Amino acid sequence: MTGVRLRTSVAVPLRPGNAAGPAAGNHSGGILVRLPVGEPAPRARLRMIATGTFGSAGTGRGR
Repeated sequence: MTGVRLRTSVAVPLRPGNAAGPAAGNHSGGILVRLPVGEPAPRARLRMIATGTFGSAGTGRGR
């Protein structure tokens, strides 16, 4: 099962960094994240998820 990845949708906040209080609203969106379910080592899985998630942040593309 090595190399198998499961794609899932994860909710993310989209509120601007300078927004505050109830007037800022509740804005959210989603990103697709590939979960390396075939990787047996937990730390390696976490590293792969972090690289894939933060590596594509702001590009509009998942890995």
